[in-house]
Amino acid sequence: MEDYEQEQEMELEALQAILMDDIKEIDPSESGIDTNSRCFEILLSPQDDDFDEAAHVPVQMALVFAHTEKYPDEPPLVNIKSVRGIKPDDLTSLKEKLDQEATENLGMAMIYTLLDSAKEWLTEKYGQNAGDEEPDETEEPAEEVFLALVPSNFVCSLQCICITWVQPLLSNWHVQGLHISPYRISGQMMK
Repeated sequence: MEDYEQEQEMELEALQAILMDDIKEIDPSESGIDTNSRCFEILLSPQDDDFDEAAHVPVQMALVFAHTEKYPDEPPLVNIKSVRGIKPDDLTSLKEKLDQEATENLGMAMIYTLLDSAKEWLTEKYGQNAGDEEPDETEEPAEEVFLALVPSNFVCSLQCICITWVQPLLSNWHVQGLHISPYRISGQMMK
């Protein structure tokens, strides 16, 4: 029994040293957990490496936990609360994920692991870049479209090419690396 208590206290000291003001002890009646044990709340916001703390954070959640009598040999009691902007269905799926991770980490101090996992989930789901879609890779680059329109043996001076073709594509040619000489458009990439 003393070993469990000592290990729990050491974990709390480490968490308080790492998280400082982001962790606080709360009354068990505020925790949403059915326990009389000490309860702690950690506030989480989605953060990227370039996070601007002055910017308004549209979502925030609280990870609430309490150690059980035999923690870490049994999972901690965990609750997730939306402080701002998180859907109940998302909280449920995160809670299930954290319960699974707690089961996988039995036998070792795991609160920081659960915290890290929750923060990663929050950043992926609600971070500044969340919802950014990857560019459509099936879209052809401009030079390939142009080359498809121009036969490979096509030779003429730039003056004979219609200005309406050149102006829109010029910026793409420089970026894409298409070789353009004053006397010939070869359709070959420069190396």
